[in-house]
Amino acid sequence: MRTPIIDLQHVSKHFGGRKAVDDVSLTIEDGELHGLIGPNGAGKTTILKLITGTYELTAGSVHFDGKDISKEKIWKRVRDGISIKMQIPGVYHDLTLRDNMRIAAQRYVAPRHLNEEIDRLIEMVGIQNLGNPLVKNMPHGQQQWLEIAMSLASKPRLLLLDEPAAGMGPEETQFTAEIVKRINATGMTIIFIDHDMDFVEQIAKRVTVLHQGRIFAEGTMAEIRQNEEVAEIYLGKA
Repeated sequence: MRTPIIDLQHVSKHFGGRKAVDDVSLTIEDGELHGLIGPNGAGKTTILKLITGTYELTAGSVHFDGKDISKEKIWKRVRDGISIKMQIPGVYHDLTLRDNMRIAAQRYVAPRHLNEEIDRLIEMVGIQNLGNPLVKNMPHGQQQWLEIAMSLASKPRLLLLDEPAAGMGPEETQFTAEIVKRINATGMTIIFIDHDMDFVEQIAKRVTVLHQGRIFAEGTMAEIRQNEEVAEIYLGKA
């Protein structure tokens, strides 16, 4: 049996008396495209931040590719191969598209190959025909796609996406789904959060439902949609 790329064992995160994540065990296989869903406050983003080291564990352990990274600093986890794109784009609005990419990629590629790598990454997310606009003049969706490209600059093995389609219309959401599937097709493992169930169903191979900091259900999206208890807490009961 292969070593999972991410193995969370009895992970908890408490903020005072509030249990944001409560005794969660979750394994993600190498190359998987895995969705985390659940109501607001279910613990989804907290789990991503425990994986990246943004939050320290209250209890439990995080293993990445068989290695215990529970006490590793954020920068070391990035070096190990973990990257995250948060819900609100963390781009530099007063710089150009390519300047943003240069900042993201310059530590991971030799200067003589930098432009070539920028071209490769922006093509991966489908924004190669935008030219080089100031980021503040780019629509929200394009800024989201730019930051996905920036998150790939560190050459991660695991990409974490927090609501990559948030605030997008139907066409932009569809385009984002194609981007995520294209990246996953290269062999990269992706864990993502989203509230748009149609978007989740398009791309997720497996889904974990969180509720009140605990795992409530797991399975394919078809199985999750048929789960009456999940419908009651999240999807909306007819």
